[in-house]
Amino acid sequence: MNIEVGYFSKKSYITKDFPIFLNENESLSMINFSMLQIPSMKKDNFIQLLFSLINPPFYMYIELNFSDEKDFSNLLIKNNKIFSKKKMTKKKVYFEVIIQKEKDFEQLMDEFIEQICRGNQVLFSTNNSNLQFDKKIDLVGFRNEESIYVNIEIKENSTVLFIGNDANELFLLSKEQQYENMNHLKKILPSFLQYTHYDFDL
Repeated sequence: MNIEVGYFSKKSYITKDFPIFLNENESLSMINFSMLQIPSMKKDNFIQLLFSLINPPFYMYIELNFSDEKDFSNLLIKNNKIFSKKKMTKKKVYFEVIIQKEKDFEQLMDEFIEQICRGNQVLFSTNNSNLQFDKKIDLVGFRNEESIYVNIEIKENSTVLFIGNDANELFLLSKEQQYENMNHLKKILPSFLQYTHYDFDL
């Protein structure tokens, strides 16, 4: 599988199309994995990639339409997941789910794929203090509607991953020393990936 891996520095690149805010004063390693076509990947391959980049236990934050809230809660309860609801509006809800091992994510993989195909946000974080969820009022047409925005402030020695809106990209934001250059990635990226590496300042 051929992908592109890019190191970049301008925060506007990852915030312009996503309902997230980054602390402008932060010095981060920011890496973009593109051409992934995540919904078409073999499940085992995506799990292998995810767990090579972020070590459990970690937190998964998943955005759902409010109409799916009850069914997803029941799925989590059925599989004995530790979870909480972070923020809700009339249309959307964010769940926090603790992923302690690969099996935890495998049980939620179908829901993960469904939500990113719908354009809903999914993020992963090694520290539950990295993300804060805020409600904001947006003008939609001629009406005011509540939206949920994610504020990201990366703590020392921690990492956040999130999926691009077209489910074709994976973004990694980190203050872990191992991600300061490409050497670590060369060691940990799964062998099924063939990649072209770019170091650029957009």
